Amino acid sequence: MIESASILGRLTEAEILSQPRVWRAALERCGDYLPFWRTTGQAPAGVTFFVGCGTSYYLAEAAAAAWRVLAGGESRAVPASELLLYPELYLRADRDDRFVMVSRSGATSEVVKAAERCMALPRGQVHVFTCCEASDLAAHATQVYVFPEGFDESVVMTRSFTTMLVALLVFAGVAPQSMEPLVAAGEDVLRRFAALAASWLRSGPAEFVFLGQGPLFGLAREASLKMKEMSLSTSEAFHSLEERHGPKSVVGERTAVVLLSSENSREWERPLLSELKELGAATWQIDETGGDFSLSSGLELYRRLPLYILPCQWLALTRARAKAVDADRPRALSAVVDVSLE
Repeated sequence: MIESASILGRLTEAEILSQPRVWRAALERCGDYLPFWRTTGQAPAGVTFFVGCGTSYYLAEAAAAAWRVLAGGESRAVPASELLLYPELYLRADRDDRFVMVSRSGATSEVVKAAERCMALPRGQVHVFTCCEASDLAAHATQVYVFPEGFDESVVMTRSFTTMLVALLVFAGVAPQSMEPLVAAGEDVLRRFAALAASWLRSGPAEFVFLGQGPLFGLAREASLKMKEMSLSTSEAFHSLEERHGPKSVVGERTAVVLLSSENSREWERPLLSELKELGAATWQIDETGGDFSLSSGLELYRRLPLYILPCQWLALTRARAKAVDADRPRALSAVVDVSLE
């Protein structure tokens, strides 16, 4: 166990560090669930929609990208509010679509209402991924898959994000046993980065930019949100090469850029990092090999996706402590968003 000198964010710290252990339990649970999935989750002729809000939506983005490669077929991520407010853009009564609803609590109002609407379609199916045993979503689902080990007691989602991502990768077709090395790799990443995080923040950045391409874009968006939620810092996220197309105009000496990189993109991203450094930014590249922090997992890209978010979570917690902000109690946030219209 890595000890912290600060009591701020102690619950969040424990949940971040628990993730590899929780992944092992989730992989075992996936083995129990897969027969149900193969029976009720037949690949549709239409689209597989991944639906969520906030962190769960960014999880949906990463899962949808991975799904296109691992499972095949058309998949896309949609915020639950889009299905509610603009259903004509997404919902088709004449198409066999599959809706994968992602919600830590299973009680987020937009997701529940979206699931209800999707279940009313004559040919759709709704599958719920959650970390809460008692779920409001269960009443509006073809099948529910619960991963209680991943439930966060703190407001900010950390282990619930990666636990459901691990599960979704398995349901996309990755063999559970092939994900076992992820557990040891996660423990190694957390151990090594905990000693490095403070040094990354010595430049005293005032704002953060997280960059990623492909399946890493959803993770970059989640990393940006964690920095915002935990430390109350200004933070943005973009597709890596989109940073050149306008956003870099505000990059300067008080900016820190965190790049989530892979073998698909690193050659294109290397000149971008040089440009951002010339503008005065501190730049940190997280990659499987090389960069400023190497994951060194030995896993191919789509099996190592959960590892990328671990340094970003720890960086956000370290930043929060440096600002004397308690990450366990983020300003103006609650664990469940319940919006009721009169």
